[in-house]
Amino acid sequence: MACDKISQNYTLSARQRRLVEAILTSASLSEACAKTGVARKTAYLWLKQPGFKAALQEAQADLLAQSMRRLLTLQKTALDALEQSLVKPLTAGERLRAAEYVLNSALKFYDLAELTARIAKLEELVEQIIGKNI
Repeated sequence: MACDKISQNYTLSARQRRLVEAILTSASLSEACAKTGVARKTAYLWLKQPGFKAALQEAQADLLAQSMRRLLTLQKTALDALEQSLVKPLTAGERLRAAEYVLNSALKFYDLAELTARIAKLEELVEQIIGKNI
């Protein structure tokens, strides 16, 4: 899994790696803790550790990138459905809504990824400025 690859960049225990994976696939931290048998208090302590936090953030970024790639591959199908629904509008209502949803989702993911990259650059600049002033 992607989480296994990412967590090798950090010193995490097997339990911590399982919690990172569970966080990625759970609706809440409580659910992730229940899946892995990690106490919530322990999870919150781990979330304060720089290595764990960085591994989780990297895993979340990778998951977002995977989701965006999947959505981008659906764009052609969505556009085809949109085109067909324009030709046969009475039979394509559901396909049109699906196409609209896929396209809107792809655009939102693109915007989010772009903003994330811009924020990362700003954070890097801030760290450089702070480093120069120390």
